[in-house]
Amino acid sequence: MANLKQDLLNDLGNEKYYAELELARLAADPNMVYKDKIEEMADLLKSLAEVDLATQLVGKYFQEPPVEQPAPAPEQPAVAPDAPQVHQGQSHGE
Repeated sequence: MANLKQDLLNDLGNEKYYAELELARLAADPNMVYKDKIEEMADLLKSLAEVDLATQLVGKYFQEPPVEQPAPAPEQPAVAPDAPQVHQGQSHGE
């Protein structure tokens, strides 16, 4: 199965990108009736707000599972340099 979270974020990102392009186009259009321009820009801004909120919700509902850290290796007791080494099968250091 594809990565659902990433697909959602990509879809929302595309939607946001095209809405922002349309917003910039409307702002620069000198031939549009001013009242219509304001209404369409307001609608686009509401749409962008919804996309931003949806993006935040994707992050909230599709959290990555915590990565488990490996347990640290147990520390080996320090051996004094002058202490005799005792090997398995020996009763004392030789």
